[in-house]
Amino acid sequence: MDIDEKKIINKVIPIIISALINDGLISDESTEKEVKEAVQAYIDSDNIDSWDMVITASDVLMETLEYAVDNNQYDASVTLTGIIVEQMINEFYNDVLIDKHNFSKTEYDSCMKVIPTKDKLTWLYRITTSESIDSETVSRIDNIRKARNDVVHYKPKRENINATIKWQNIPVDIDELLPLIDKLKRYFQECIYTIFPENKMAEELFEKFFSNCDRD
Repeated sequence: MDIDEKKIINKVIPIIISALINDGLISDESTEKEVKEAVQAYIDSDNIDSWDMVITASDVLMETLEYAVDNNQYDASVTLTGIIVEQMINEFYNDVLIDKHNFSKTEYDSCMKVIPTKDKLTWLYRITTSESIDSETVSRIDNIRKARNDVVHYKPKRENINATIKWQNIPVDIDELLPLIDKLKRYFQECIYTIFPENKMAEELFEKFFSNCDRD
């Protein structure tokens, strides 16, 4: 089994298990045989054909970011982090707004387009999850957004010839980028497990009964 097949299994099987838990077909007390038979029956049915899967390039982006950070590439690191964070936020709200709050795809798209990133991590996060993200994390992510915009939407500035030129308005320590992404990921993961407890149970059953499939 190649790496891409493993990634598909690691992504899809827990989703199937979560659906089976929701349907009451398995539980945390189910045996390995019961879980695997239920998963196979689900795969053999037409259920998967109706799925709306969320496809992202997060693995490739993270690998590229790690390379950029290791090689002290400031612009690339900031730009990639901005893309990854935005992708994480949009994927999180795809689950929360559509699956929990029953937003339509159009309503979800409207929210993601018009609400600023900082607001998505503050008031929108609070009213949709009853949780909050610490202000320091929000501030650091907002600084990354501004720094990314400085790079991506660069506008030349007229400055006195004797003045020190600053290419970035918002300084960002690129060594802090990967830990910050991990921290935001933990916030989102814990919140998803609280809102959708079946997802956590599905992950645990996957680890228990499908451990021969390597996880990333």
